[in-house]
Amino acid sequence: CVQEQILSGELKEKLVACGVALAPYESIYDRLRAIPAGTAVQTDSATANYCVLQSLSGAKVLDRPSPVQLMKAVKNPVELENMRKTHIKDGVAVTRFMHWAKTHAKEGYTEMQASDVLEGFRKEQEGYMYPSFETIAGYGPHGAIVHYDPTPETDVPLHAAGLLLLDSGAHYRQGTTDVTRTIALGPVTDEEKRMFTLVLKGHLALSAARFPHGATGENLDVLARMPLWEQGLDYNHGTGHGVGYILSVHEGPQSFRWHSLDGRRYPLEEGMVISNEPGYYEAGKFGIRHENLVLVRTGDKTEFGQFMYLEPLTMAPFDRDAIDTSLLTEGELAQLNDYHRQVYATVSPLLDAEEQAWLAEATAPLTR
Repeated sequence: CVQEQILSGELKEKLVACGVALAPYESIYDRLRAIPAGTAVQTDSATANYCVLQSLSGAKVLDRPSPVQLMKAVKNPVELENMRKTHIKDGVAVTRFMHWAKTHAKEGYTEMQASDVLEGFRKEQEGYMYPSFETIAGYGPHGAIVHYDPTPETDVPLHAAGLLLLDSGAHYRQGTTDVTRTIALGPVTDEEKRMFTLVLKGHLALSAARFPHGATGENLDVLARMPLWEQGLDYNHGTGHGVGYILSVHEGPQSFRWHSLDGRRYPLEEGMVISNEPGYYEAGKFGIRHENLVLVRTGDKTEFGQFMYLEPLTMAPFDRDAIDTSLLTEGELAQLNDYHRQVYATVSPLLDAEEQAWLAEATAPLTR
């Protein structure tokens, strides 16, 4: 069944021709209850809501993953090309916001106002539709609340000091984005720099992963967590989730996490889009998260089998002002500098002169 009122006349005709029944969205439970007793119906108890399962009480339920999941998770070449273009647009908006935040924090903007400014930059991009989820704009101690959503009651002003954690995304007519940047609005403490850099080390390690085909997110999650685990630290959320194509921004079945939620294995396949977002949260003080969306790609084939790698889709700088370069290896510095060169080459032609100059400095090579 399809929600009929959102479809164009042409699309309705095509669906009917393919044997697709159109029905009001809210009628789904009555239709499920009307299925004759004993009829075999496939559903997935890991994703179906309780009312769906109860409505199928008379049917013979085949509890197994939907085949549609993997069809949606593996993007086709047209979708992937569109998503690359979308992330360039989104990178322009996020980069412009970072420049704005660095230069306007002292003017008394609040978390909610900052979120509105970012959406304003996105609205200027061709094909922008609406946010893909509620923006998480957590300043200082609010950044330590993983899914913080500023409200009029909690909204606080930004100052020219400390860290702003900004997790946001958008739906465009060519794809969906989700990106987190932690921004130093002014001086930060040595501890904030240390933790910022440890989380960045994990992000870089996962970004650089080369792995055999058949590996899952559970096999790779340790790469992102190891710099924190070595210090007896961790974060209490998954490292990454699948992303839909102008659908749900949290869309499985693929993920990066060190233990499976449903006991099933989902190998990482060419064309899957997934987030890489390790973090660290010091309650009452600050929060840090670094998130890019990455694309699973097919790499070299060796005597040990087919190897895979991850291509970054997100195009926005990481804040150099909060990095302690003494904690990065030469290889990590080279990897970060290579990424920043790509960001500058991709995004700078779409910025004004002042923003270009800022981005040139924000992506300049780092050394120890």
